[in-house]
Amino acid sequence: MRTNILYIIERMEPGGTEKQLAALINRLQLSSNFRPYLCTLRPSSSFIDSISCQKIELDAQRLLSRKVVNSLKRLICFCKKHNIHIVQTFFQDSAIIGAALKCFVPVKLIGTFRDLGFWRSSKENFKMRLAYQMADGFLSNSEAVKSHFALTDRIKPEKIHVISNGFEKDKVADDTEFGKSDSENPVIGIVGNFNRAVKRMGDFIEVAALVKKRCKNAKFIVIGDGNQKDCLKRRCEELKIADSVEFTGRLDEPYSYIKQFTIGLNTSETEGFSNAVIEYMACGLAVVVTRAGGNKEMVGHGVNGFCVPVGDVEAMAGYVVTLIEDTDMRLRMGKNNISKVKTLYSMEKMIKKHQYYYLKLLAL
Repeated sequence: MRTNILYIIERMEPGGTEKQLAALINRLQLSSNFRPYLCTLRPSSSFIDSISCQKIELDAQRLLSRKVVNSLKRLICFCKKHNIHIVQTFFQDSAIIGAALKCFVPVKLIGTFRDLGFWRSSKENFKMRLAYQMADGFLSNSEAVKSHFALTDRIKPEKIHVISNGFEKDKVADDTEFGKSDSENPVIGIVGNFNRAVKRMGDFIEVAALVKKRCKNAKFIVIGDGNQKDCLKRRCEELKIADSVEFTGRLDEPYSYIKQFTIGLNTSETEGFSNAVIEYMACGLAVVVTRAGGNKEMVGHGVNGFCVPVGDVEAMAGYVVTLIEDTDMRLRMGKNNISKVKTLYSMEKMIKKHQYYYLKLLAL
């Protein structure tokens, strides 16, 4: 029997969660045992065209409106027409639509946790707890995320199943260097969102200035964009490192730049499971990250990188300098990272875990 799954998300943009969902849908579409469908609540970017399944777009700009009632009716008809067995939701508005949908259609409902809920207010917490009462199970992308929401939303931990993000191995060529071996001209890089203060991109600039004092030839690459960009550039000018810092803007496929890095950094104060850190690891880089969320699960301190307290730019700079100076350690960590991605974080493993979870949920 084929399992039909409907994924509900607010919109499809080329972000971390959306890219993971797109990969999942496209892989399941190739299977004879699963048939994926996609529902978006609001208009998406052209990124949605890369997803090869049947789709339905609802007009749900505001949840408390007459249009949402009509949209829900359309969705109920869609589910009945395509004999949907499982509905999986992403983000808050989709969770509410999914909970309402289950009142009318006999489906298994899955809630999805992808971050540590930095956007949540007490009002949002109350709303989500009501919606999650309708869920049959939950998926999270790290143990840290699972623990956080088990506590925050009063969910039994055994109802939350962890499936880590997956990485498409063909995005990185087999001849990937294990981090640049040139300690004389190191390149330190970061991939991040400039719109979110929790990403603490300013800390990267402070780290760059500290590293520059000890490694005069060091260069820095910042991949990303957002409303903090001008502020970050001004800080580079103030610290007199502007000539050493390159801002690439947002890149959909950043691997050609990442493979220029000697070391990859993550400065976030909250992380679910960082796609950027996986990308560094897959490109054979040693990493220095904050002890935030899933970072601690991905990076073994002293094994494949280093973990530092959030905001401790001096500690982060110190480990960066250590890795620049110790080529053997850096290359060893890079090799460990490539092995870890292949073993634990492959896209194939992520897809198989989802398939297993879906079948197990239906059997309950």
